Amino acid sequence: MFRKTTVVATMVVTIGMAVATSAEATTSSGDTSQAACGVSAPDKDNKPNHTALRTRHSLFTGPSETCAHPNWAEPTDNLDYYCWASGDGGTWTYLRNARTNQVGWILDEYLTDWGSVVAC
Repeated sequence: MFRKTTVVATMVVTIGMAVATSAEATTSSGDTSQAACGVSAPDKDNKPNHTALRTRHSLFTGPSETCAHPNWAEPTDNLDYYCWASGDGGTWTYLRNARTNQVGWILDEYLTDWGSVVAC
């Protein structure tokens, strides 16, 4: 599945107060981009229970692999997709791991179904 890539300038924090920090990443072309870490996203995707993870993978605190990654998901875990957003390296899906109830961001290329189809 292919998505039209858009630039997300801001993300809304939906639960409580969160402090967003910036993580700077440099792409292979030398471009520097900013991705917010410590941000959540609204649950807009109404199709739960995806088992689409290719391998065990980190759930990041923002749409960048430079953000903290305190949580993990396994290929057999049921994942509840919330929405997708553009981030470092492509599009990312914000999701909840139904087994652990932990949330986080994952780069869509690591998901066999390419993640949520609903934009944040």
